Amino acid sequence: MEELPPWNDAWGPPVQKMIARSPPAHAADVVNQCRRLVGEVPMPQDLVNRAMSENNEKSLLVVPLNTGNGLQGIVCDFARHGGSRAHDQVPYLDPRLDMVFMVNQECQECVRVTEKPKSKDIKAEMEGIDLQKAKPFRQAAQRELDRYIAAHFPMADGNAAGCVLTSHGKDIDGDVELRIFISSHRARHQGHWAGYWTSQWRIIFVPGQQDPVKFGGIIEFKTHYGEDGNVHFRRKVTKMSKVSELKNTQEFAVQLVTEIGRLETEFHEATDDFCDTFGPEALKAIRRA
Repeated sequence: MEELPPWNDAWGPPVQKMIARSPPAHAADVVNQCRRLVGEVPMPQDLVNRAMSENNEKSLLVVPLNTGNGLQGIVCDFARHGGSRAHDQVPYLDPRLDMVFMVNQECQECVRVTEKPKSKDIKAEMEGIDLQKAKPFRQAAQRELDRYIAAHFPMADGNAAGCVLTSHGKDIDGDVELRIFISSHRARHQGHWAGYWTSQWRIIFVPGQQDPVKFGGIIEFKTHYGEDGNVHFRRKVTKMSKVSELKNTQEFAVQLVTEIGRLETEFHEATDDFCDTFGPEALKAIRRA
């Protein structure tokens, strides 16, 4: 039996880059084409796993958790709960369930939901003080975010989700940090179109402080149209705002999510205005590029 030629490590970086930068909803196609590109040489699975992990985390992939209640998880670097991106399955934290969901990165699906491993070391106990302090703010923000997602991101032709994660601050029992993630993925394969809308936000504050606190985030819209062409459209902006209520958790959550909604609406309207400047000739030229 003839032996297959060995894998050339020099192929690794370009192959991983192509997979990691796959257009929306086309990662599986790019992986298959890369396998054809290298011919009979088996492509290392850990390379595929790392590249797909990078792609999924950057695009904030949304996956149904299959828990019977319609919950969906967001694949992001901040929520990764240990493990290695080179593994077949990578664990991510879902803050609503306080459980870990395992994602098959190449298949882009949740394969199971498990209990979150608990650490009993001193560092974990000290960090847990801040997490408990942030918990009522996180829970209130999650409720408001769920309402916002339901009102602004219909589930037709795709998935949409939002989650609020917490992190310990610089000083134990001092400041706390919230990370807010919003992600919506859509695809119409018969129309040769796919795209996603994501935004991620960071706010650090001391619960109960008097002074307003600033928060910032990034909004990104990326789409790909492939009928008789290869059209990529991407817009990405950084936004800043502030929240003044840092005592009452419900009022804090309403202010925070309202401001996020206002900033997303500004971005949406600016994108519409930008697209209006495209005349039919320009669009036709891009379509055939």
